[in-house]
Amino acid sequence: SDVFRLRQPQREAKARFQAIGVRTATDLENAWAELKGDDAFRTSLAGAFGSGIDEKAAAARTEALVASLKGEVNLHHVRAFKNADWLDS
Repeated sequence: SDVFRLRQPQREAKARFQAIGVRTATDLENAWAELKGDDAFRTSLAGAFGSGIDEKAAAARTEALVASLKGEVNLHHVRAFKNADWLDS
């Protein structure tokens, strides 16, 4: 989703997030929902945000970003599409 790209505009940042499996805003939402308590994921997330960001700061940034995405109207349709049963077949 372009929403995520707007919040992380640098190519280097995009590549760091892609390296941990986060390509889109909904990827970030899903990963955070499933893995926010996982120490390895938090370490990877801190690295994705860039140098000087510790795990606590990365978690706070992610919480804020995910919270802001909940209000993004266009993501409603993306979420519905990604949850469609027919995508699994």
